[in-house]
Amino acid sequence: MFIFALIANATYVASILVRTTEWESIKANMPWLLDAVVCVALDLFITLQYIYYKYFREAVNTDGKDYGDYTEPSKQVQA
Repeated sequence: MFIFALIANATYVASILVRTTEWESIKANMPWLLDAVVCVALDLFITLQYIYYKYFREAVNTDGKDYGDYTEPSKQVQA
């Protein structure tokens, strides 16, 4: 579903820009155009974050679970 919203906003922006290149027409549609462009940018940002965390981030522990930057404290007693 998320990808369909991204495609819909991108095609909406394209339809406004392809329809005419006259500044007066673009200026009249600027609020909707900016709204759709910002939505596309945020959707792309979320999608890139998903791809990064799903495929490019390596697990740091041997048990296969990712705890971020957390490390277990050592249990050795220093004398």
